[in-house]
Amino acid sequence: MTRRSENTDWCTLITVVGGEEGDEESFQVHRKQLTDNSPFFKAALNGQWRESQEGAVPVPEIGARFFATYAAWGYSHTIEPSDFEE
Repeated sequence: MTRRSENTDWCTLITVVGGEEGDEESFQVHRKQLTDNSPFFKAALNGQWRESQEGAVPVPEIGARFFATYAAWGYSHTIEPSDFEE
């Protein structure tokens, strides 16, 4: 990947939809954050996959609250204990 495309990846937002039907939540996350921190997202967002073409990745098996914590970790690389409080 060239430096130019790396910079573009920080400008590109991907929609990730977490949670089961009826309890979904959409998140806007930078493409680079996702592809740098997850082999799953790296594969889904590169190549000819539908997710790559549409810029949207559904992850119904991951609860919205968990994905919100994961997305925050992707930017800060820290997790706060309050992230797990009810």
